[in-house]
Amino acid sequence: MKKHIDKILIFIASIVTGALISISFSENKTDTFFSMKSIEYKDAIEQRNLLYKEISDLKESNNEIMYKLRSYNQGEEKHQKVMDDMKLQLSDYGDIAGTTALEGSGIVIKIKDGYYDISESTSYEIERKTLHATDAALLLNELRSIGAEAISINGYRILNDTGVRCDWAFITFNDNNQSYEGQPFYFSALGEPDELEAALLADGSYLNRLIIRGLEIEVEKRDDLYFSPTNRVLDFQYMQREDS
Repeated sequence: MKKHIDKILIFIASIVTGALISISFSENKTDTFFSMKSIEYKDAIEQRNLLYKEISDLKESNNEIMYKLRSYNQGEEKHQKVMDDMKLQLSDYGDIAGTTALEGSGIVIKIKDGYYDISESTSYEIERKTLHATDAALLLNELRSIGAEAISINGYRILNDTGVRCDWAFITFNDNNQSYEGQPFYFSALGEPDELEAALLADGSYLNRLIIRGLEIEVEKRDDLYFSPTNRVLDFQYMQREDS
């Protein structure tokens, strides 16, 4: 009887031991499963973070490239604008300096000495009816003051520093002693014809004084004026460029 009981106890102990071993194996297997899943999850997170970083780096690089492209485009536009402005300024300076040809609308003033009889007229009368160098200079100043953009006398381009002199019945210029212009004198002025004419014929204008003095004067509005460029060489004796 005792032997049967011992066998039963051994059998039960064997079952319990097997169950414990099975449970222990199952737990180890579960721990291993969760441990493997945790490692894979960690790796996935690291891969995701690396991808996010690469994307962020690519965005930053793309933004830098786009900024440079915009800068280059703006730089080209700005550079082109500066070049256009410089060309316009050079053109304006050329117009002022008389180095470029000009054409357009304006007026032409034809001036001749008034009629007098040299044997009968007094010297005062002759002086009043004669165009003098001072008259030409004052008329040039008047044309400049009323907005003439270019001026010529008998086709000779007048610059800002051009002076006129009288040599008997002729006009000559201080910047070209070889040019002698005789009567009639044609003062051509580039500008809005109606405005120029109105200003020249207004009360108190110098041209009106010449008319009152008895000089023969005609004012004609023209649409086809042409001003050839000066052939004068601009020689600066005292102005020097400062090296930066």
